[in-house]
Amino acid sequence: MHQLTVLDLVRQESENIVSPALTIREAAERLIQSECDLLVVKDTDGKLAGVVSESSVVRSLLANNTESITVHSLIVAHAESVRLTSPVAEISHLFRASCNTALAVVGTDDRLAGILLRRDVMAAMLEALATDGKESKTGSAESFVSQSNVGAAPAAPADQHTRQSAASDNVEDSIHRVEPADESTSQPGKSGPYFLRGKDARKRLNQADDGFRGYPEQPW
Repeated sequence: MHQLTVLDLVRQESENIVSPALTIREAAERLIQSECDLLVVKDTDGKLAGVVSESSVVRSLLANNTESITVHSLIVAHAESVRLTSPVAEISHLFRASCNTALAVVGTDDRLAGILLRRDVMAAMLEALATDGKESKTGSAESFVSQSNVGAAPAAPADQHTRQSAASDNVEDSIHRVEPADESTSQPGKSGPYFLRGKDARKRLNQADDGFRGYPEQPW
């Protein structure tokens, strides 16, 4: 499975990437239309100069009425940044541990490569959870089917199934319902099964020379 990196989510072209010469008014306009509350400042060499927060722009607007003031005076140089090659799983804590809504992204040459938005990371995490959930359900279903077949008898060939069906039919044919019979219908030699009441059965046994002669009569 592909490991998600910052390169997969970085916004290389963004209105939030500005130059130090951007005026405060222009910065405010960009932030109003932006998806985050942070501006990433790139110097003339293409490197990260720092970041400007929305709150600092608001404070500057409230304190000054001139349009000549730029964001250069508002730059926080010691800003957190991430590498293009960093796995998203390893840098996600930077969003949890702070109020960052965006992070500057730099390449291997330390040049500014773009901006990483917190909302993009969140969307990627939700998509990953949804994908893992589908795979888990599929795996569980396959595991269930596999386990259900463990110990099951192999399917019988067609001829064997035919023989089993025929044998079953023969068994059914040999089973007869035994209905109560009286002395007139329960006679030896008649075809079909029959049974006698206890009194009649003992009489037949006493008539036979099989060791039961003289057995005491029971009040059945």
